[in-house]
Amino acid sequence: MPADSFVGTPLEYSEGMEAAGFAVDSERNRRDFGIAFMERGQARTAEKGPSPLGPLLVLGPDGPPRMANLLAAFRAGVLAPVEIFARKP
Repeated sequence: MPADSFVGTPLEYSEGMEAAGFAVDSERNRRDFGIAFMERGQARTAEKGPSPLGPLLVLGPDGPPRMANLLAAFRAGVLAPVEIFARKP
């Protein structure tokens, strides 16, 4: 449900930071990095099995499908990791 989501747009996060007194200098979309990172993780898991300190530790047994869903959302452009660079003036 949208009312339960804590995911916002980069603009919403930037506006929130500015409202808190930060100056937003720039942002960088890390979609391609996120896709490559997650693909490497999947390949490593396929080769060596799941890491005891990987997603299973945090997400439990639903970790692999959740990570697959996240990767699919990155690929579809629905979600993207974004770095926002801000400073306290």
